[in-house]
Amino acid sequence: MINVQFPLLRCRSRPGFLLLDVLLGISVFAIITGAVGYGILYSQRVGIQSGDRMRAVTIAANALEGARAIRDEDFSLLTAGVHGVEIGSTGRFTFAGSGTMTADGFRTTVTVERLETDRAIVTAVTTWSFGVERTGTASLIVELTNWRQEKEIGNWASPSLDGSFISEDPLEFNAIAVKGDYAFVTSETDHGGVGLYVFDITDTSQPQRVADGFSLDAAGKQLVVAGTTLYILATSPSAEIRVYNISSPETLSTDDLLGSFNLPGEGLGRSLALFGSTLFVTSGEDAAVDQLYSLSVSNPTQITLLDSVHDDGGYFDISLHNGYAYIASSEDVSELVVADVYTPSDLRVAAGSGYNLTDTPDGLAVAAFGTSALLGRSVGDTTEELVLFDIADNPVPSPPPGPWYHNIGGNVTALDTDPTGRYAFLATDKDEKQFQVVDLWKFVAGLPPEAAYKSTTTGVGRGVKYDILRDRTYFTTTNAFIIYKPAP
Repeated sequence: MINVQFPLLRCRSRPGFLLLDVLLGISVFAIITGAVGYGILYSQRVGIQSGDRMRAVTIAANALEGARAIRDEDFSLLTAGVHGVEIGSTGRFTFAGSGTMTADGFRTTVTVERLETDRAIVTAVTTWSFGVERTGTASLIVELTNWRQEKEIGNWASPSLDGSFISEDPLEFNAIAVKGDYAFVTSETDHGGVGLYVFDITDTSQPQRVADGFSLDAAGKQLVVAGTTLYILATSPSAEIRVYNISSPETLSTDDLLGSFNLPGEGLGRSLALFGSTLFVTSGEDAAVDQLYSLSVSNPTQITLLDSVHDDGGYFDISLHNGYAYIASSEDVSELVVADVYTPSDLRVAAGSGYNLTDTPDGLAVAAFGTSALLGRSVGDTTEELVLFDIADNPVPSPPPGPWYHNIGGNVTALDTDPTGRYAFLATDKDEKQFQVVDLWKFVAGLPPEAAYKSTTTGVGRGVKYDILRDRTYFTTTNAFIIYKPAP
């Protein structure tokens, strides 16, 4: 028998290493616990800061609603200066003092700037300060008009040229927005255009270009003005939405840029619409990106996305009316799309979706007003390009009555209406009749609706905008910015 003996194994204590292990474990635990705790505290802090801003925006919006109520009671009560807004002893909104303070520490001032006898710019600013990391400002702005003031609309069945600016180069002017004594006009850049032009229209018979040193550095598409803020939709791949301060339009420069926002995709933006502090943007057809966006612009330096909606077609134009967005679409089964935008953070296509017209020409331009929606389409072989819908009983058209059709003979590139719903003004890409006026009352009555037209040698029609304050219509072509006036 063979005996095998193994050496005796002895365990030695290693007190130094054991202590090191304990200390290392405690350190790791402390680091993890600290990181988790910091993350929780940071999330809470961000949540509290976001809550502060949302609370401030709501208070500022309520202040503007108070100013609207004061305007509705009597426009003369909308006095210039810095005010507080509160509910008076009679239960109605009134101006009081130079500001108001909520119980939870938010201070709000409302500044009224009277532009003319029937127009005012109202700015609500809410500030808060709850320590070093909980301070901020929220600002909302709106232009209020005296809706009780009566203005007579001229005879647009007989328009005439009032004034024009004509370029020797085909700048391809696009959309128009008007603010006070200035018109802002976008353009392409392929033939020397600068993307945005500013015209002094104090004398509409002689529009004068100002801020001629300004360049958008991208093609400008649609635009909208609110108070002293201009929103532009450009083709820039990194900043399609541009926001500018236009308190001094004649000296507009790149230094007046307040903020920007980059839409998904490259150069897909098609149209803009603004309601309060929400900017709605539409996009062209693309399977990878959405077609309708809602953006919060309460702080133009920090534009944020609220929601978006995807569709199979491109959304080419948008018009807001009674909490709904009416959209001209390239979707063959719904050239008119109706979206519920009452809650900007929860966009959705309205029940019924919209309206499917015969044939497949795209919807290009749209305007919703009163109890009607007007859609302009691309030219078709057998279909009319202008369609009028009745939306009196349902935001989504559900005939009868209507729809009513009118043959244009070309693409309706842009359209606008006067606030009374009597006339529609069209821009077309025809070789003649580039500017057309349609009598909507005759349209509904089943009568030939063409009221007037104008032909120009400055190219095809590209944009149109009606100005109720001056009773003028601004019209753009390939080479010109044109102003038409009605007969007395």
